[in-house]
Amino acid sequence: MKFNKLSLFSIILLSLSFNSANALDQKDSALVKNVLDAFKGHNINTIAKLVSYPLERDAPIPAIKNEREFIQRFNDVFDQRLLQTIVKSNIQKDWDAVGWRGIMLGDGDVWLNHDGKITSVNYQSRKERIVSTRLNAKGRRALHRSVAHYAKSILEWETKRFHIRVDDVGKGQLRYVAWPKGKRTSETPDIVLHNGKIAIDGSGRNQRYIFNNGKFSYHLNVNVTGAISSASSGTLDVFKNNQPILSEVARSVKG
Repeated sequence: MKFNKLSLFSIILLSLSFNSANALDQKDSALVKNVLDAFKGHNINTIAKLVSYPLERDAPIPAIKNEREFIQRFNDVFDQRLLQTIVKSNIQKDWDAVGWRGIMLGDGDVWLNHDGKITSVNYQSRKERIVSTRLNAKGRRALHRSVAHYAKSILEWETKRFHIRVDDVGKGQLRYVAWPKGKRTSETPDIVLHNGKIAIDGSGRNQRYIFNNGKFSYHLNVNVTGAISSASSGTLDVFKNNQPILSEVARSVKG
């Protein structure tokens, strides 16, 4: 397996991509060359300007929000293995255009959009794995014992009224947990839903987690492209009998 760790979204995106990959045209080849030149020169400041922010990291590691953070965390994301994969890559053999989804390196280690910006790095270094383990342990200690067991944190949000978590409880099974704002996560949650689903929206980068509870449906729309606002992580939308009854902007809770 080429990847250290992939998000559910990355796995689904890759499965959609393999059947539609094509050789790069002249324009896309030039975009990739521009990125490769920056990496070959190990010019971190230049690379930082070639990133579409926020650059998401595998939860619970917070996203990289801007150029300053990218420069600070560059070595956390790009270890020697990934750097060599990028630097030694052949533009025509190792990079593929995948329609509106962008341009991918290999099996999807790195993605660019058609403006030449790095949109995703679906690779986790040993350093990030260590950080992820520490943050997950910290997160478990802060939770009520009824929901403290999970394999991986997917997201943790606060909205105007709620504190929300989505966790992978094992084998890709998704769980939704929510507390009213002001209630500690160490207290019993008000709602716990299982068997969530993930959907890919629009551009292929945004994702939506869906949990059903009788006549109610909870949709967590993750903002990857920045279409909502630069400060928001997404929205919580609640439906009753398919009619919207609540929509709140969400912001990530950092580890």
